[in-house]
Amino acid sequence: MVDICLKLLDMNPKCLKDAVEDFSARCNPIYVGRVVSAMINANDDRGVLVGRWQTPYTGGVAPTHWNGSVDILRQWYKTSCSPVKYGQCWVFAGVMCTVMRCLGIPCRVVTNFDSAHDTDKSLTIDEYYSNHGVRPKESHDSVWNFHVWVEGWMKRPDLAAGSTYDGWQVLDATPQEKSTGVYCCGPSSVKAVLEGHTDLKYDVPFVFAEVNADRSSWMLMKDGSKRKLHTDSRSVGRNISTKAVGKDRREDITANYKYPEGSKKERQVFEEAVRRGNKTKPRPEKPDKPEPAAMTLKITEESQAVMGQDIVLCLVLRSEQADLAGAQRPAQRPRP
Repeated sequence: MVDICLKLLDMNPKCLKDAVEDFSARCNPIYVGRVVSAMINANDDRGVLVGRWQTPYTGGVAPTHWNGSVDILRQWYKTSCSPVKYGQCWVFAGVMCTVMRCLGIPCRVVTNFDSAHDTDKSLTIDEYYSNHGVRPKESHDSVWNFHVWVEGWMKRPDLAAGSTYDGWQVLDATPQEKSTGVYCCGPSSVKAVLEGHTDLKYDVPFVFAEVNADRSSWMLMKDGSKRKLHTDSRSVGRNISTKAVGKDRREDITANYKYPEGSKKERQVFEEAVRRGNKTKPRPEKPDKPEPAAMTLKITEESQAVMGQDIVLCLVLRSEQADLAGAQRPAQRPRP
């Protein structure tokens, strides 16, 4: 496995361009982390894994069928560094964790639930609707049900004197957005993410948004203007988890990444992140509490569920804004 991991370093474009410079930089875990992050995916180079997020998985293995990193790395090595098909976020993260540990860098896999993918560094996930309820404008932003990356433990003398940003650093091999022209991510100091220091390298704004972006819904009016319907500042970044050391259980590390949702400190950090990000477009002030929803939906069970039989549910749809729905009373209808 050591030979395979060293081969991975040798195949990275920086080494192929200038081997002497690359070899001299390999004593720096920051450099090695970025190289490995880029080389686990095959988007820019002869990396290890090809990503695919929908069927069919023709000519390869479905991401859910892998049960370890060693088989993937050996296949890549034995096929003259031909990318292995196929991976998704947990596969990229698992392979990267194996390589980092083999190279002597402490590493662990992290899962983030309700993970945001912010494509424009706005720190918001924007959804647009017309006044008759459909989405006329597709946003490139999204929220994934979960996303997986790794953390590597290292010092960050490139960011500040002392140990301010030392410790766990986010590294993500899943190809999402380019970093300095290459599909890689990190290392992003977890301490920098916690404090909203989005002006620091590498890719702190992207990681901050993954765990703490606001979700905003907008209505596009006929005159081309837009009206904010709702802002949800609490739903992104839940139950951030890693495996406990020496135990087969989940360890919650959400507090490493963000202050408690709804707290004054969390909102202050969000505004600090926006300010440091040097955003030029005007942004509304963020309330300490989420804005009231324009519409609420509640489903209740009307009868006890029996295996193999229909169930009766009651759906209550309530408009909270009379000018949008024209009525205030809830609509109820049992549905089998």
